[in-house]
Amino acid sequence: PLPGQMQPEPGKAEDKRPPEERVADANKAATQQPTKYGYVNAVQVYPFTDGALYQLYAAPERVTDIALQPGEKLTAV
Repeated sequence: PLPGQMQPEPGKAEDKRPPEERVADANKAATQQPTKYGYVNAVQVYPFTDGALYQLYAAPERVTDIALQPGEKLTAV
């Protein structure tokens, strides 16, 4: 290229949304919800995704068993 023909690389556009909205959108994008294809017999199986939030449904007065792999933690209920 000749001098003056080089263009700067396009930068990321600044996100002007409020922080609360950006966090809500990030949480929504990271949430893994149950799907009808995720069931094996009566067990909902979630694929592991680093940083994902997993949503599950439970019934009052019914047992819900959550099996975690070694090193995994349940951080919020």
